[in-house]
Amino acid sequence: MNSITKAVVVVPPIQDFYFTYHRFSSLGACIVQEIAGSFFKECQLLNFPLDDSGPRTIALPKEIRYLKNYIIPDETGPLSFFRTYNRYGSSIDSCAKKIIDTGASCCLLSVFAFCYANTAIHLIKKIKQLKPELCVIAGGAGVSVAPELFLHNTLVDYVVKGEAEVSLPLLLKFIQGKNTVNRESIPNIGWRNENGIVLTNGIKFTEANEIIASAVKTFETQKKLYITTTLSRGCRYKCEFCSNRLAQGSNFRTVSPDTLKEQLLTILHTENSLKKVNINFEDDNIMHDYEYLITVLKMCKKLSPDCTFSFENGIDYRLLDTEKCSQLIRLGVCQFNFSLATANSDIADNQRRIINIARLDELYLLLQSASIPVITYFICGFSNDTHQTIIDNLKFIYTRSTLAGISMFYAVPGIEGFKHNTPDTGTIARYAGSSAFPWNSSLSTVTLLTAFRLSRLVNLIRQPQKSELELKLLMQIKRERRLFTIVKNQEKKPEFIEPHWQDYEMVKRFLTEVNE
Repeated sequence: MNSITKAVVVVPPIQDFYFTYHRFSSLGACIVQEIAGSFFKECQLLNFPLDDSGPRTIALPKEIRYLKNYIIPDETGPLSFFRTYNRYGSSIDSCAKKIIDTGASCCLLSVFAFCYANTAIHLIKKIKQLKPELCVIAGGAGVSVAPELFLHNTLVDYVVKGEAEVSLPLLLKFIQGKNTVNRESIPNIGWRNENGIVLTNGIKFTEANEIIASAVKTFETQKKLYITTTLSRGCRYKCEFCSNRLAQGSNFRTVSPDTLKEQLLTILHTENSLKKVNINFEDDNIMHDYEYLITVLKMCKKLSPDCTFSFENGIDYRLLDTEKCSQLIRLGVCQFNFSLATANSDIADNQRRIINIARLDELYLLLQSASIPVITYFICGFSNDTHQTIIDNLKFIYTRSTLAGISMFYAVPGIEGFKHNTPDTGTIARYAGSSAFPWNSSLSTVTLLTAFRLSRLVNLIRQPQKSELELKLLMQIKRERRLFTIVKNQEKKPEFIEPHWQDYEMVKRFLTEVNE
């Protein structure tokens, strides 16, 4: 295999109801490209979800066709659910052809979430059909939690669990024929041989000095440039619903500010210097080292004095206080996203999730006085969730100066309750939060989707400016004590209809308890 000189790093297309373009940074794929660039004369990145082909509506996968009855095709407006299931990126055939056309002898697939594993599996099959000799390596968070799934269902040559920095350099040395590397000694990898599947023992994580910093431009407008980065790996907490530690471990560690500075300078020097800059940090646990965070923010301010900051994946309110929050505002944090998970102490205890409502209320008051927007996210569908706990979560947000963000619970192979879950390719689409699958059997799909609409109702009520149509919608909901939504009729004029699958009891109880 020592003839391998050209590689291609691939982010497969994604299938889901929605896709957040400005959040899709593919930082892991960029790190893989940097590593592979040291081993190959050429290394190209093909990020198919961002290939400008746009979303294409496709049929619902068989495993989530239960959602068909809940989708209202012409629905629009602030209380709507999703209307279409889409593929973001080109077709599998087109992607495979583009990969083959690069002339690469090694293809490295980065699968960032398990719920999107199916497109990666189909792409690997097509690549191997067109060019069997192409060496294919699959990694990323989506592979790390179920490596056997890829080895069982495709002819992938190798899978990589966990962080690329740990094992990918050694694996690339091996496939290039470097005699100094013994395959069995490489941590975190798997392959097939004549006896079946082989996974090397244990899992190893990076040390802080091994982490490769990565920052990318994700979006821009006429006046603003948006950059996304991550500063850390691992999490000390043991929240049962979280899969972070499966791929990154429980030891919290951070990247060198100097290496991040180099990444940011590269972006800033190649972009329009007149545009304002916003830097989004995807770490939801960066508050584990507050002094480090402040050092990084001050460094960024020296590079771009007018830059602002956001934490779209969430910032840990439990490690904030009003003094720290005020300092972050002064440094340019323009929005706070808080991950509440649940306001119910019993559910929080069951999930090993610490909550601090008093602390959160102090922060809400401060942020309201500073006119800083806040979104608070809660999870709907824990094993001991009930109608009342969901209503209580919605009431909690309704009575505070924050918008609601709802995350419908989704399983990940390896988390508590699903440690021995054996997924197959016929169920993967259910693992997306948007699929509203009742993983814990505590709440039905109807109740999950009703909670989704109620969270949007909370945001509409809190919205300071409402159109005449939105005001009429709210009046009808309050008058009839059930949910309505907006559709466009044949004349393209808006009208109200009632989603008949809603959980009427929960809607009535919520409206009653918030006095609406």
